[in-house]
Amino acid sequence: MKGIRKAGVFIICMILCLGITQIFAASQETEEKIKEGISIDSVNVSDMSYNEAKEAVEELVEEKMDEKITLTINKDQVAVTLKKLGYQWSNESVIDEAVGIGKSGNIIKRYKDDLDLKNQGKKFKLEIGIEKETLKENLQTICEPYN
Repeated sequence: MKGIRKAGVFIICMILCLGITQIFAASQETEEKIKEGISIDSVNVSDMSYNEAKEAVEELVEEKMDEKITLTINKDQVAVTLKKLGYQWSNESVIDEAVGIGKSGNIIKRYKDDLDLKNQGKKFKLEIGIEKETLKENLQTICEPYN
């Protein structure tokens, strides 16, 4: 009888340890992944965490900001990047939107969102903008030597 009790206690302890381990492991995965089928501009952010998606999109933004344009001042031409003119990424909240798709609302809405993603996907537009005053100041600084 004592052997059966010891075995029963041992099994119960093992089950409790296994349960605690599972709870701990689940709590460690705090970052939610973006659902499959979502992209931001040309970056596929499917199955990425918020930080991974932000990093990937920031790389694309940097590439776009390093694009050179040529300004013609009188007879001189000056090559300048969009970043130097003051362009910047204006809709950083798009990553929050991508992370949130299919994770809010009731079960029917979440199921519908999942089906829509599988069938059509979701593509967010990357917005890059500038304030007129910032552009004006930067152009004055660039053009000053040519006055």
